[in-house]
Amino acid sequence: MGVEVVEVTRPRVRVHVRLKVRRRGWCGRCGELASWFDNGDGVGSWRHLDAGFSTVELVAVARRVDCVEHGPTVAAVPWARHASAFTAAFEDLVVHDAIVGNKQAAADRYGICWRAVNNMCVRLAEEALGRVDLLDGLIAVAVDEVKYKKGHRYLTVVCDHFTGKVIWAHEGRSKATVAQFFDALGDRATNLEFVTADGATWITTVVAERAPEATVCLDTFHVIGWATTALDEVRRGLSRDGRSADPPEMWERPRTGSSRTTPSPTSSDRCTTQPRFVPLCRPRRRRRPERPGRLTGQPPPAPVPSKGT
Repeated sequence: MGVEVVEVTRPRVRVHVRLKVRRRGWCGRCGELASWFDNGDGVGSWRHLDAGFSTVELVAVARRVDCVEHGPTVAAVPWARHASAFTAAFEDLVVHDAIVGNKQAAADRYGICWRAVNNMCVRLAEEALGRVDLLDGLIAVAVDEVKYKKGHRYLTVVCDHFTGKVIWAHEGRSKATVAQFFDALGDRATNLEFVTADGATWITTVVAERAPEATVCLDTFHVIGWATTALDEVRRGLSRDGRSADPPEMWERPRTGSSRTTPSPTSSDRCTTQPRFVPLCRPRRRRRPERPGRLTGQPPPAPVPSKGT
């Protein structure tokens, strides 16, 4: 191993790593042991954690192995993930900052692009999901779709009711998409007891076929919406029936400039149907008191002298 310092805008430390000579190596995709194939494209570099103000890079020969399943593939190295130009320690740090803040802030902090940060997040998510089985022990799940981006683009999302976390998601909203979830679930679909959905046929039909023992539960939001729609239809039907039973003149169109929808009652009807309130006497207006000497001809009173005069 050798160390080289290169002066650019920031000091760059290059650490040269020499791998042990072995007859075989591990495939970078599946991790299976395979024989060496060649040295690939030669020397490769990986961005590592910064040392103070200096940027650190690991430099080594990116060899290839002849994998039985994937063919000639770059061999796995202990300090980086497959198909990455950064070390695993550097990716862990950047993804942590992206989770705490956002991807663009992490990219600006370490001097990389947003797409590189996004690829790091994808690699770490795939690695973490490969360690656990989210579909194990499912009893009650919820299936629904969510819209993303512009246009009619949807994701079918499945959540676990006990943990409240997303356990499966796939692009599209159709019977084929729901069938892919049950394909991944396999024989464990018989353990499902409750499936919550919004009543869409592309969900309930597949659930009835693949998990016939599960009880389909409808969410309250759509149940209340359907009940409100049914009440509106009943109200409109009763209104139509009541209008057909009334005499036609009750629903004549008003004349131009008039806002009445029913004919005005006659004087006899007004007396019998509408009570008429007649005041006993008119309210008298209070007159303002007259000033002396203004209308009676009397002289106005003399002003009262002040104490200073």
